[in-house]
Amino acid sequence: MPGDPAPEACIRCGYDLAGLPLAGPCPECAFPIARSRQRSALLRGADPAWLARVFYGLRCFEGAMWIPLLLLVGAICFMVLAALWMALGSPGGGGPAVLVDILIWAAAGIATLGCLAAAAFHTLGCWRLSAPTHSDYALPERSRLALRICGTVFPLTIAATLVPQLGLWSPAPPARVVLHIAFQLNALAFFLAFAAALEALETRTILSGLDTPRRYRALRRNLWAVGLLVILFCGVFAAGRADWGLIPFGITYLAMDTTLSRVRYGVQKEHAHAQATASPI
Repeated sequence: MPGDPAPEACIRCGYDLAGLPLAGPCPECAFPIARSRQRSALLRGADPAWLARVFYGLRCFEGAMWIPLLLLVGAICFMVLAALWMALGSPGGGGPAVLVDILIWAAAGIATLGCLAAAAFHTLGCWRLSAPTHSDYALPERSRLALRICGTVFPLTIAATLVPQLGLWSPAPPARVVLHIAFQLNALAFFLAFAAALEALETRTILSGLDTPRRYRALRRNLWAVGLLVILFCGVFAAGRADWGLIPFGITYLAMDTTLSRVRYGVQKEHAHAQATASPI
């Protein structure tokens, strides 16, 4: 059972290695037995293939965070250039206005593709980060399931929240309220599971410090505060507009980039050490 191995289990396939010589390979997957018995509190003792999936999962999350930020900067630059173009255009000529309309449609298409790419990176990151392994290095099962399920639904949360505001879908008010509450709770559950996963990873890297538990407890408290902000945005300041409720979650997603980068760097160091000390198969 992944995450609950025998004391002498192979870290790659879970095969019971009791009684087998240290210098031989695993009979099931040919992974070196000596490598499986190099128990360490750090991630460098984990299955290298699983550790690589976790590392690239964190990289996928970084891509999902940077794409919307680049799109936002590009949108601001485009609006400034469009305003300058219209101001410098000949009055009554109509040429600049037509060109601006074409550019707006092109920018909308690029933004749509960028959002789809960010959603794909995000979902891939959730599945790689929550991958099981035949050792005790895997994330807690509850965090893995919450990260995989809630993280996969998270892009759908954003889409289902924005689509009614664009007039493409208009559910009845009671259904809209129920869906909105469910989607926002799912987003909060994803962030809490994501924070727990980052904490579990960082505590097993060489860069972990004594302030790690305190730092992530503060992070989880801030996430609950974000949930309260969502209620205020949707119920008081925005008169129930669901799209305004995405603002705190969007800011939180981008703000977690610094935490993610620190954990990713620690996992990268452990991955590099595991590759450097791996025995040949």
